[in-house]
Amino acid sequence: MSQTALKPDQLSGWLAGQGIGSPVTGVDQLRQQSSTASVTPVEPLAIPGGESGEQALQDQDRAIRQHLKLLLATAKLQSGLIVAALGKQPTADVSAYVTRAGQWIEETTAELAQQQERFPKQLIAQLAQQVRQEGTCPEGMHSLEGERILNNQNHLGGGSWWLVDKPGNKIWYVQNNGADGDNWAFNNVRTSGVGAIGWYVPYSAKIAQQLWDAESKRSGNHTGTLSDYHRYEIARILVSALEKQPTMVETIEPQQLAEWLAQSPPSFLNEPPAAQPWQSAGADNDLKMAWSRALMRVMDAAIQAPFNRELPALLDDARQAIAQETERQTQLFTQAQDLPPEALRIVQLHALNTASQLYAATLVQVHHESARMIQTYQDLNNQGKPTEADQCALDYQARQLGYAGVAHHFHEQAAL
Repeated sequence: MSQTALKPDQLSGWLAGQGIGSPVTGVDQLRQQSSTASVTPVEPLAIPGGESGEQALQDQDRAIRQHLKLLLATAKLQSGLIVAALGKQPTADVSAYVTRAGQWIEETTAELAQQQERFPKQLIAQLAQQVRQEGTCPEGMHSLEGERILNNQNHLGGGSWWLVDKPGNKIWYVQNNGADGDNWAFNNVRTSGVGAIGWYVPYSAKIAQQLWDAESKRSGNHTGTLSDYHRYEIARILVSALEKQPTMVETIEPQQLAEWLAQSPPSFLNEPPAAQPWQSAGADNDLKMAWSRALMRVMDAAIQAPFNRELPALLDDARQAIAQETERQTQLFTQAQDLPPEALRIVQLHALNTASQLYAATLVQVHHESARMIQTYQDLNNQGKPTEADQCALDYQARQLGYAGVAHHFHEQAAL
């Protein structure tokens, strides 16, 4: 099986071809509006109802956008799981894998939520150890003033607590040391009993906030339930991982994976960088670049799946199938509601992206299975088993393998 080389000028021609639908005008404006808190200027005489009527239309528009975001997010996750299923095994049941993977993601997310409940205890224990090792344990006896946090001192002379002394620019970790058998000579903090041992570090707003968050969780003021945003982010990360390692569903238990994901070093606890605003290259260029990325994705898959087809012909077939599926997905989004033109064009771009990912994965999967069955057919003939070889050939045709079956399997998988 071989591929015909494509010259750079030919490649640019294929990648710059026309896309689907009309030019994507206003996509940049819609995205920028949906990512900022800007308010559309109100013109009281623009529609009946004055300002209240205009505000009602704006509320309706925002509701449509929010609903659209949910639909697109769900479609992205679903297409990612289908791609993972196609990469798992050539004979895998895609529908069954998608269902199992969805359960696996839900179980992992639930385990992560439980890890979130346990995380503050682990973090505070690490902080206490760090303060004892790196903090200052001053000599003499000291009377501490400040806000006590996470106080579990008991009447038997045990327990510990934290003290935030912002005016004194210190955060103390104090360990009670008044029980029978304790060496009271080490005490340097006055208590109502015989004393305690205290270490301090310079005041840190980050450490103080971590202590207050842990105190709030312990006192029941925080449920620890993952928000919808965090649940989606976890799902997105797990789907991306399954696309690369689809067998994780069978080889890694959700509890184990959740434990690994929750073991973040302290340096990872900072806030993530702010998302950069999306910038458009122009309506026509946005669509052309989307098609360029789609066909480059197909070309990358063609390297892994070297069907005996000229590359220009392969790209033409891919363009036709992807455009058809993009149109079908777009119609699914517009059946239930009328979308503004700007929103409709965003749907088209998202549909183009997911359809090209699925086509590339299907191309690789069909080639892999076709090559496997061809090899089986040859082996059976070499072993002198013509009846079994003929049956293998019939199965090959019934399953519509080979390059001719790529479009069929693509649309079949996309229907999921």
